[in-house]
Amino acid sequence: MTHLEELANNDSSSEKRNEIKCFLKKWDHAKYPIHIAIYLDVLSILVRMSLSEQKDLHDPVKAVGRIQDFNWTMAKLQMYIDDALDEKQMEETEKSRLTHYNKFRSEVTVDDSGYVYQGRKLKAFEASEGTVRKVYKETISSLSTAIMGRFANLATCPVFKNLVQILNCAKWPKKKEDLLHFGDEGINELVEHLKVLLEKNSCVIKNVPAEWDILKNKLFQTLSQNQSYLDIWSGVFKNDEFNTECSNILHIIELLLITPYSNAKLERMFSAMGRVKTDWRDRLGRDRLDASLRIKEEGCPIAEYCPDSAIDIWFRSKNRRVNASSHKYPKKRKTASSSSKDVIDITELTMSDLENDEDFE
Repeated sequence: MTHLEELANNDSSSEKRNEIKCFLKKWDHAKYPIHIAIYLDVLSILVRMSLSEQKDLHDPVKAVGRIQDFNWTMAKLQMYIDDALDEKQMEETEKSRLTHYNKFRSEVTVDDSGYVYQGRKLKAFEASEGTVRKVYKETISSLSTAIMGRFANLATCPVFKNLVQILNCAKWPKKKEDLLHFGDEGINELVEHLKVLLEKNSCVIKNVPAEWDILKNKLFQTLSQNQSYLDIWSGVFKNDEFNTECSNILHIIELLLITPYSNAKLERMFSAMGRVKTDWRDRLGRDRLDASLRIKEEGCPIAEYCPDSAIDIWFRSKNRRVNASSHKYPKKRKTASSSSKDVIDITELTMSDLENDEDFE
């Protein structure tokens, strides 16, 4: 506020000074700082959900779970706002949900002139807090409706409806008798929904129900509470016994694991492509562009990269220069071995080792 007051008096642009003065007049009314503080707390839930969908780790269970829990989270936030406005005693965990509003209230002081925030008297403070409750019930309700409308297919699409239940092994029944019919209805829905894709991938659909029972029984005996579901399924796909006895049901499990729920990674790849295929490399072919992007995305760090194998391939590849002799290994790096897989230590090479006058004749 102090900074804005300085700008209102000292900014070089008269138009800008008038604009800031109008803003400061509005700020004198308590409803503006109160609304901004609570609005930031409401948005913080959306920010956390948005950032979680942009992570590189592909975790469909957490992603779908966050969206399914959104309505509950917003309802709980409304309860915290009501408690804060009623000045009820709140737990520390509850206060953490209203970080901006609680920070604002802690900076508001009361003197003979009324409520003061950062040196400015706030008009109609108590009346403003009374209207906030109604406004934010409407805001939270609108946000919940918009978000759930955006993800309405989570409740109807068989993939998203059954994804969390089937993949999240930690939430499976703890008793074996309860596991007997667990997930059967979901698997049947998925088989029907993915039938065409499964048949194209040589999946024997009639064997899926029996293999689902085998898979549940085997996993029940090996499940560990300390393992994440991603580690569990990674172990299943690496296990030859599972791949032999449950090959058809694993088609469905694999499709659930690779279910796309965000295009953030794809957007980052487009940005990376723009950095690789610049105006100076506009003739870069599709294959080389694909290889460059894979190296950029999946390659190891430069500090850990060993170029020996790449140099070996270069020495043995066809020379692209016209009328030039083939590539030759530096003489001082040759060994007595006749093997064609000699390893070259790039750190021992110099420019003179790689140059050969014959190449330029």
